Amino acid sequence: MNTRIIIDIVMLSSFGKEEGGRETWLHNFLPELLKDDTIDKVHIFGYRNTSQKDHSHLLKKLDLLGKERVVPVILEGTSSRIPKFVRMFRALRKELKQASYESPSHVLAVGGMLETTMVRFITRYKNAIRVVWLRSIFTQEKAYRIPQFLMKPFQSLEKHNLNNTADIIIANGDDTHAFYSKYNTGVHVLKNAVNVDKWQMPPVEESDILNVAYIGRLSEVKGIESYFELAQRIKASEFKKKFVFHVVGPANNYLNQAEMLDKANVINFHGAIDNDMLPAFLMNVHVCVALTFVSEKLGGAGLSNALIEQMAAEKIILAWKNNAFNQILDNTCAYQVEQYDVEALTDMLIEIYGNQHLALAKAKKAKEKVAPFTMEAHVEKFKNILKL
Repeated sequence: MNTRIIIDIVMLSSFGKEEGGRETWLHNFLPELLKDDTIDKVHIFGYRNTSQKDHSHLLKKLDLLGKERVVPVILEGTSSRIPKFVRMFRALRKELKQASYESPSHVLAVGGMLETTMVRFITRYKNAIRVVWLRSIFTQEKAYRIPQFLMKPFQSLEKHNLNNTADIIIANGDDTHAFYSKYNTGVHVLKNAVNVDKWQMPPVEESDILNVAYIGRLSEVKGIESYFELAQRIKASEFKKKFVFHVVGPANNYLNQAEMLDKANVINFHGAIDNDMLPAFLMNVHVCVALTFVSEKLGGAGLSNALIEQMAAEKIILAWKNNAFNQILDNTCAYQVEQYDVEALTDMLIEIYGNQHLALAKAKKAKEKVAPFTMEAHVEKFKNILKL
């Protein structure tokens, strides 16, 4: 029996710090995990298009003890109509046949159905403890791509795949836990965490002009269309000079729209910003929005990594009222409106402007609320779940 702790991480990503919540989480999680010198090695398997940067050198630096225990294997291929998941799956199977890596004691599939499928059908993982870390509700996050008549069969496939792969299932929020507990009763909840010290900054003060920020991947499920509409409503109103709207994140299919609205002075589009650079950007931001949708047809994101970072930075939070955000937000620490109601979102933003003293007091409460969400506690719970 292999008594050494060797962990494989399988994730459909190129692991750039600016790419999204999973990437941010990994760059904070691994340094804390590797403070445990009983962990012998971590292989990180990912994938990038040839046009994307190779972040292997950054991943190697995550072993702060300098023992060179992180082995990045970022496979690459040309962009094509073939889904990136299929290209990574093929490349990973080929790589594992040709190269020799020490056999893992554990494998961690980070994401959802795609990573779970790879781990299930790769023979390297037959004797490893297989851990699936669910970062969202896959079929709801991808609902815009899945025809409605295929949703039930797709969910049945996901259930079968999960139950025939995972020895341990971890969900990153109460909403993901509630959904996947219908598939498997043994789901653990391990919410996201932050490096609290990283987000320490002076609180913003009352101002004649409020900076409002959307930070995250630009996508329908994360509410970018509602944010664009919010900005357009305000800029067409008597309050147009009272707010500046910022958008930070990979644009994906929304690049043209973001650039058009930037040119029209509705928003300031900054593109993707490295997570290590975000604290400096947030210094002058007053309000952050959290607009990911959650319903039976769309969304489901767990506890947002970006949200708890913004709470730790003592920002005023404006969010939808749904199961993703209700697990940490209430009216003592944030402003919430019913999801899809952009008119109510607009009215609430104007209310924030008119009573900034109360808004800043709520921001202070938000900071206090996430104080226990430390990466140290997060990693300790992870190790307990895996019995490391």
